[in-house]
Amino acid sequence: MISKTVKPASYMRASFAFLIDSVIAIGFMFLTYFLVGENFMFPQLGYQDQVDAYAQYSADSGLATLTYESDGATISGVETLSYDPTIALEDGTTAYGYKLYEKTVWDYYTVFLPNRGDAVDEVAAADYYTPEYVTKTVYGLNDDGTGNDYYVPAPNGLGGFDFTLQPVLNSTYQAYVDAENVEDGLRPLLYSYRSSDSTEGLYIDALANFKTQSGYLTPLNACNKIRYLAFIPAILGPSLIFFFIIPIAVPNGKTLGKLILGLAVLGEDGYKARKLSIVMHYFIIMLVYEVLLLPDQIIGFPLFALLFLIDYIVLVLSKKHQSVHDMLSKTVVANSRTSVWFASQAAEEEYIASHPSSLAAQMAGTFEPEGKPVERRLVANDEQIAAADSVLDLSTISKNREEARMMTSSDDFAKAKTPSAETLEAPSAETPAAPKKKSTRKKSEE
Repeated sequence: MISKTVKPASYMRASFAFLIDSVIAIGFMFLTYFLVGENFMFPQLGYQDQVDAYAQYSADSGLATLTYESDGATISGVETLSYDPTIALEDGTTAYGYKLYEKTVWDYYTVFLPNRGDAVDEVAAADYYTPEYVTKTVYGLNDDGTGNDYYVPAPNGLGGFDFTLQPVLNSTYQAYVDAENVEDGLRPLLYSYRSSDSTEGLYIDALANFKTQSGYLTPLNACNKIRYLAFIPAILGPSLIFFFIIPIAVPNGKTLGKLILGLAVLGEDGYKARKLSIVMHYFIIMLVYEVLLLPDQIIGFPLFALLFLIDYIVLVLSKKHQSVHDMLSKTVVANSRTSVWFASQAAEEEYIASHPSSLAAQMAGTFEPEGKPVERRLVANDEQIAAADSVLDLSTISKNREEARMMTSSDDFAKAKTPSAETLEAPSAETPAAPKKKSTRKKSEE
């Protein structure tokens, strides 16, 4: 049962407060990553050296070309080859896209891999990647010359085939090429190396093989590790500051979002939360953010989103508008602009008993003010409520409001509040007139 003087925050208000905090925190995460990670940690951990290593290995394979930063000298990465059926060269001649892929794939398997590739099943790359292997395995040609729609084994001059030489086009497609037939010959041949959606073909198969080579994987994995290490302070720092340090330091567990929207974290009974409960409340939130630090980001980001989605659904369905982390920490988020809370139930009852016309008494239902109900509620702690109540009587305010409503002009109001000459009494010499007190009413919020 929650105290009657406390109004739980609506789930929309609580959600917007969390959204504000998240936007601020994520913004600082990106800022931290670029300032601390890329500008400090990357150079210290040798990130650019690793980029140069895997990019140069890719370019040496012939399967990709280097890309550079805006300075034209720093390598940024690589891009794969992409050709059209016919290509106009700088010297004014024309090249066929399939022919460029054909040379690239053959050279990769017969020149690059034997010299710089990894052993396969304990067989040295030079012994494994032979021309015969490429002809029979990569091109899929059988001993009788069948198995490929576009190529046949190179002739040996004796009516047979030489599998140690690069395959040649069969007679049908050679005729298409000789006639420069794009639709029937040049385009199908191009797609045999790289399909229109870049998902299959001999060139795509070569790329897949290349990405298993240690010369590519080792520096690439080193780059990924450095990026991950730079990501750690980017996640830990802002989440620690905005979801732990600030709400622990500010009274009633207020984050920046809660301060902006007027929310506070209280105990689930509506009284002031213990420090340990507030610590647990924000520790759980911060722990969810740390899910982003999972090494596999394909799992980390969806899991992060799923956890907060579950938290939000529970918040909406809960009668007291408690999310999962509220329930676990035994807290509730209250609207501090429409609530009055106390340190304990005993303190609340004692205060209401001694201040029967106070705001807290009205909210608790033990006192009904005259006239219209109070429209603006103050949020205060015990001491502030006591101080305000000593100089402000809510019933008097209601009475004055009713009098003002019945008057038609400011003159009427002035006459009603000015005593007649017969009621004025001059202060006696023995009793000096009391000095006029200045109003000490304060609007306070905790």
